[in-house]
Amino acid sequence: MKKEILDVVGFRSEISYDGFTKLKYCSSVIKETLRINPPFATSFRYCDHDFSICNLKIPIDSNIWVFIIFDIKMLIKSNDK
Repeated sequence: MKKEILDVVGFRSEISYDGFTKLKYCSSVIKETLRINPPFATSFRYCDHDFSICNLKIPIDSNIWVFIIFDIKMLIKSNDK
């Protein structure tokens, strides 16, 4: 990866958009890292029966991603008790 960056960017302190698009290996490493360690909490679920939430119908045998969103202030308050 270091060789690719030096080949494309060289020793300049800034990189252009065109230069960034040429970093194929670096881009692959970043994508794989984010795939394995996403920057947000998610969970993968299998729907074993028809389900409806907020007028959205999820059919049986669906695979869905669940994004876990929480309010950090709520967690701090609940831990203070």
